[in-house]
Amino acid sequence: MSQAASNANTGEWRSMESAPKDGTAVLASVRASEQGPAEIDVVRWAVRLASASRPNFNGAPDFVNQWVSWGAGLRAAQFLVLGAKARALLNGQSHATPADVEALVHPTLRHRILIGYRAEADGVTVDDVIDRLLKHVPFTK
Repeated sequence: MSQAASNANTGEWRSMESAPKDGTAVLASVRASEQGPAEIDVVRWAVRLASASRPNFNGAPDFVNQWVSWGAGLRAAQFLVLGAKARALLNGQSHATPADVEALVHPTLRHRILIGYRAEADGVTVDDVIDRLLKHVPFTK
């Protein structure tokens, strides 16, 4: 997966002085969040999380190979980064942080990971897989 592709929507940060009040302001907020910065380590972590969810992908953990039929693709990493930027903006932060990514991992990956029969037989849910991914692929600088 390409970290460049996951970071493709970054650019100059445009701070928002107040909450959007109409459709035009909402669109401006969306554009501002897309342009917001994210540390390269945050982008790399999003890419590693999405990649690790793919069975038989280089470096996929054993539990993924056993329980996951289909993992998250590059778009998942892109949306983790974009969502983290939007969350940072809404929280008044100047840039996306690992905490922003972590807050969005479950809702972003939940529908992109398909567990297999073995996981169901073992009583494992998609959220269980994501929890283990977060432990297996920690944020590092």
